[in-house]
Amino acid sequence: MLKEKFLQLKDVYAYPSVTILLNTHRTKPDNQRDPINLKNLITETENRLDEEFKFREILKLKENLKNIQQQIDHNFNLDSLAIFVSNEVCDFVRLPISVENRVVIDHTFATRDLVRALHLSDNYYILTISQRNGRLYEAFNDQILEEITEGKFPVKNETLYSTDKLEISIAKRADDLVREFLNRVDKEFVEIYKRNPLNLIIAGTERNFHFYKEITDRKQAIIGWINQNRDEFTPHEIVKDAWKVKLDYLKEQQQTAISELEIAVSQQKFESGIREIWRAINEGRGDKLFVEKDYFQPARLENDEIILMEDAKEAGVIDDMIDEIIERQLQFGGEVVFLENGSLDKFQRMGLKLRW
Repeated sequence: MLKEKFLQLKDVYAYPSVTILLNTHRTKPDNQRDPINLKNLITETENRLDEEFKFREILKLKENLKNIQQQIDHNFNLDSLAIFVSNEVCDFVRLPISVENRVVIDHTFATRDLVRALHLSDNYYILTISQRNGRLYEAFNDQILEEITEGKFPVKNETLYSTDKLEISIAKRADDLVREFLNRVDKEFVEIYKRNPLNLIIAGTERNFHFYKEITDRKQAIIGWINQNRDEFTPHEIVKDAWKVKLDYLKEQQQTAISELEIAVSQQKFESGIREIWRAINEGRGDKLFVEKDYFQPARLENDEIILMEDAKEAGVIDDMIDEIIERQLQFGGEVVFLENGSLDKFQRMGLKLRW
């Protein structure tokens, strides 16, 4: 859903296009403050629009702002809201990441936080395995979205185990039976994976985990493992531990990204500085853009040259030039990697790995 929303919004071009971003709360009583915070940001939006536009130019947009305010049920909030409104568009999305509360008025919607959510908080599978069962869940951050019941999931082992004491005592025979069952589970998983390839976390004993790694056709999907037989655990208990594994994986990915950037510097395939990066991307030279997640910069564009500004609320000022850079990088087929604040201090908070 998040990816589809991003694809729908990223190419919308209309002035004014309003993006409202605010942090929200998942539970009561904290989420009771969310409607008030949203109302304040909408008031700020309307005041800015009134200063710059004539009444008739923004009449429909203001109606859409009122409509979106009524549509949002704050009982279902996640960590933040992203609201997108123009004369033609009236939409919102709940995000599982924190944002900087702000209003952006531009020719395009500010989609950087959607991109960041896609990169930092993507869905993943949890596969619980034992000698008797194979269950598959799709998770998002620390929440189970659903237990997958397509194909033969949940897979039950009705025949590939032995109750004969002599046979059980023969370790090789017992291991072969487990491998055969896990191979059956893997074949079912592969069919799901082909349609929707996501990272995979295995939950099971060390013995079963190693057996599964031996037989699986999708080793590259596995990003971690939770020890212990999970047959008697609730989905909530399972995802709580799986999310810790996912966070460790994301941290490793971030460190790998920084190392990649440093290699690009040593090979002189690197650009830093907001103006230099903008120029290189527009020349089609941007391979991978690395940017701190909360780096924002107001600016003007004059003859496609960036003029940095202090006040984002001045007429004609782009609220966030970094969002424009990210969008342009994606338009040219480049990648974007978000890193923690402070991790790119020596690169002025943003760096670009060059194609040549």
